[in-house]
Amino acid sequence: MKTLPPGCKLIFADGATPKYVREQIKPYNKEGVLEAIYFKTRKWPNQIRKRVIGRIKSKYVIFIDNDVIPSEGWIEHLIDCAEVTSAAIVAPLYLIGRDPSTDTIHMAGGRLSYQGLGHTRSLYEEHRLSNSSFSKHAPHLLREEVDFGEHHCLFMRTKFAKTVDVFFDGIYAVHEHIHASLMAKKHGMATYFEPKSVVTYCAYQPLRIQDRKYFVERWDPAKADHSLVKFCEYWHLVDDGHCFEGIRGFVKRHQRMGQILNTEGVVPESRAFVAKIKASDVANSRSELFALAMSLGLTEIERLRIDRCCELSTVFMNGGYRPCGRPFVNHLIGAASILAWHGVSTEIICAGLMHSLLQASPLRGDNEFSKTVAASISRLAPDSAHIVAIYSQWQRRLKRYPYKDPLEVKRIVDGLTVLEAKATIVLAADFLEMCLSGEYLYSRRINEFPDEGFILFLVETLKALEMFQFAQSLIEIRADTARTLRKASPIHCDARNLDQLYSYRYDGATKSPMIALDV
Repeated sequence: MKTLPPGCKLIFADGATPKYVREQIKPYNKEGVLEAIYFKTRKWPNQIRKRVIGRIKSKYVIFIDNDVIPSEGWIEHLIDCAEVTSAAIVAPLYLIGRDPSTDTIHMAGGRLSYQGLGHTRSLYEEHRLSNSSFSKHAPHLLREEVDFGEHHCLFMRTKFAKTVDVFFDGIYAVHEHIHASLMAKKHGMATYFEPKSVVTYCAYQPLRIQDRKYFVERWDPAKADHSLVKFCEYWHLVDDGHCFEGIRGFVKRHQRMGQILNTEGVVPESRAFVAKIKASDVANSRSELFALAMSLGLTEIERLRIDRCCELSTVFMNGGYRPCGRPFVNHLIGAASILAWHGVSTEIICAGLMHSLLQASPLRGDNEFSKTVAASISRLAPDSAHIVAIYSQWQRRLKRYPYKDPLEVKRIVDGLTVLEAKATIVLAADFLEMCLSGEYLYSRRINEFPDEGFILFLVETLKALEMFQFAQSLIEIRADTARTLRKASPIHCDARNLDQLYSYRYDGATKSPMIALDV
């Protein structure tokens, strides 16, 4: 708002966005700084544009997303370009990063090319200077005609924007921006690129848990495919199997960012009526985990990814044992199977398989071996690596979670990022595995047993993700384990004996605790 020149009217069009967004906008709406328009049901961006354009009385209109930060003078430069060139659409220079300090170009106007002839033509798009250095290229960028801009920030003549089919109902998930520029060309008008107008697309801000459901729906591959079909029908194009690879990959990557459940497989119907997971449901070996993945209908690629992560965990945890005497890797396999049983995505299952690798390195800290472990995880499963890193930071600190007031915990959960929520799911599986395997009972680690605040945090996070069965399992199994621990005889373990309290390794015949205790 600081970069808006006098006389500009700002309209916030809300298509049933998360509550916290509305709370942030409310003060500005009351002060008259902007006009808020709320839709009762969720709308696609192009549907909102079509419904709002009728309210616009000015000569020009700018459509800008809520994750874009403009620079000083951005509007003035866009207007100047439109006045001088008579363009129907003007696109600014788009940067991409966490904030305006970024030096990375997202796009300096777009180019289109065709392959084939007549009704067999396919359309290919290109983002000019994508991922290039802004400081390097800025002095050489010129105002010029391009083939398209993007709706991150798109300037239009209002008269053109009100033209029939500029915001076509059938094209709503992807390629709306290309459709708009093709419509301008159809009416004998141009799209221009204005390099002096600079905006930053804050694509690398972490995705929050409250945004997740909206985000996953926004980047639904089926909806994107529907839009591409309608796009091809409208412009008499064909999908040759390659022309839309880029946009389809973009959509899938975005949906995966917010994905919690595994869409590749199917949870057996018999499980839908099971109240909680049992010890017999937990895999104790690599073959049992593989059989579980098969029974869930995971694809061969997903099963192979899980198997490779299991192999990596076996290599790095070789020679490590849990307090109860079983190989350490069995615990990781068990945690992964609990995650798989509850139907989570493969990236989270793989994170479960590797969740202790960073803490359990023989030489913990800033050393070459730890770097090797981290690099191996990132190379094998980059999506899972971020979850493992967060888990490693949180695991010990959260065992004594300080918040016990449900309202306070709910507020904290609402502020989580999706990656933090995924790490919390792994924390829940780690805890359940130690309960179901009898590890807490054997070691009598009463002082290490998570308190109610920690469990409340786990439960509230699972509920926020609509994983109610997982949350119920956590509540009931924690209660069962706590009762058993209170009744257990001290013969299970001498609490002063560290051999039975913590994970360990053998150096020859010498038994010693692993560096990362209690993982």
